[in-house]
Amino acid sequence: MLTLFLQHPIAAIGYLLLILAIFSIWIYPKIWMWGPLLITSGVFAYFGSVLDPMGLIPLVIVGAAYYLASKNISGFARLFIVMTAAIITIGIYTHFVKGFHNLLIVANWQASSDAQPINIYANYDKAIVGLLILGLYFHKPIQSKKELYSLLAKTLPWMLLSALVLLPLSQFLEMVRVDLKFPLITPTWIILQIFFAVIPEEAFYRGFLQREIALRLNNPMAGPFAILIVSLLFALTHLLFVPQLTFVIAAFVASLLYGTIYQLTGRIEGAILTHLFVNLCHFFFFTYPVLANIS
Repeated sequence: MLTLFLQHPIAAIGYLLLILAIFSIWIYPKIWMWGPLLITSGVFAYFGSVLDPMGLIPLVIVGAAYYLASKNISGFARLFIVMTAAIITIGIYTHFVKGFHNLLIVANWQASSDAQPINIYANYDKAIVGLLILGLYFHKPIQSKKELYSLLAKTLPWMLLSALVLLPLSQFLEMVRVDLKFPLITPTWIILQIFFAVIPEEAFYRGFLQREIALRLNNPMAGPFAILIVSLLFALTHLLFVPQLTFVIAAFVASLLYGTIYQLTGRIEGAILTHLFVNLCHFFFFTYPVLANIS
């Protein structure tokens, strides 16, 4: 991150302010706390050539959609609002929506000699939408230590189970091999994972989409059905990043696990912690992201 500040100081301030805005959601989730941080971040991102005026249009539309979705609107109007939010968000998350110029942190990086080389970006577009979901749609912060301990008691075993399922599965599918490592990029990678990947993804897929589907169906099978539908979408969108069938299978199973812990706890933090733990285990102990010769 130091290199980012030295090479792109104005843009880096925009990124830092966005991180603070996301973090503030868990401290004091009121718009007069995260809102000014978001606006100031956007100003620095604009002058730092990360955000251009074209990017403001989808942000305003999707922000309005999430705000309206937080209201007691039903019927076709709600369906239209939810579909609008979902389509634009997926477009931004998959980088089809223009107007953003995410900073390239590392180009053609290989964690291992037999891993696929990847470009690592700081996804400003993804993080800002994640913040809008948490700030405008629905986020119920933990109110007490009792709630925190209850969440951790349910989540920690699920984190271990998820890693024990997903990583051996990835080996079985011949996607990865055991590869213990601690690259120099690790601190930067962890920050990018938390604020620019895991939180935005869980905010949308679990905190918004899964929640909306389950609430609108309102029957005993609504929860499992929502997990299944969201997991199919989660897997298909990840196909754009690693276009391999085995990766899609692993992403689908991962989403089933993240969706289940969200269903069990009713809190997005459970899904965030599980998702992050699996990614950390993958990064430190196995080929990252996948072997170059996977089929």
